[in-house]
Amino acid sequence: MEILDFVLPGHLLDQYKDDDENFKVNSVIEYVISIFFEAHSALILFEEHNANLRMRTKEDFFAEREFEQNYIIKNSEKYKHLSAYDSVEIKAIDAKRAYYKTGKVPFSLETVKGIMYAKSFLFSLDNLIKVLESLKKLPYDSPDELQNIIHDFYLLFPGLIPLRNSLHHVEDRIHRKAWKKDIIPKELRNSLISAAANTVISIADMNNNKLCGTAANGDFIEIEISFESLIKVQGLLQRLIDSYKWKGFPYLKP
Repeated sequence: MEILDFVLPGHLLDQYKDDDENFKVNSVIEYVISIFFEAHSALILFEEHNANLRMRTKEDFFAEREFEQNYIIKNSEKYKHLSAYDSVEIKAIDAKRAYYKTGKVPFSLETVKGIMYAKSFLFSLDNLIKVLESLKKLPYDSPDELQNIIHDFYLLFPGLIPLRNSLHHVEDRIHRKAWKKDIIPKELRNSLISAAANTVISIADMNNNKLCGTAANGDFIEIEISFESLIKVQGLLQRLIDSYKWKGFPYLKP
């Protein structure tokens, strides 16, 4: 994957007459950049994970079945005292545990890793917009471009906050509630789910490279976890950096 970067026009902000104000705003901008690289790292892990999943084949499945069968045959004496009915499940459990002890990772855990990386990406974007909003509220004059950047961020990711809310309030979503009101999920037709209205609540699912879930208003929200999404955020943050006055030598991050 290509590594995205930022060009800082100087090593220190020169926006304000007061050095302390420059330092404080400079620190916030540095923090914004660090959050971006958290999202970048999450995306790298997400794409590496997906590539590894695609490499898992039918041979992997058959290798697991063969190991389990051989384990049961080799340890047959261990199960002689059990009834035929009881031994079936116990043999299967023991064989699976023995297989995982060889270092193999269950497919279900691999799938969870993908959702974990996708959530990390989304939460980084959420933190970004929170910090940009906070930057605007600091008691110093900010460039007019900052408000434009915040506006454009929400246009790029209109479902970010609703999906974030659902992921953070699973205790309400499992009861089909949002702010103590019932959620009425809307009709859903996509490659992942096909459901009539008021039937399915999605809390955190993956639809290819999209993290998705049901929002408080019943909409099904999808956020694309992709390089294309990240490069759009990079463009916004470079605009942020360029909207301030700097002094000193330019340099590259990372």
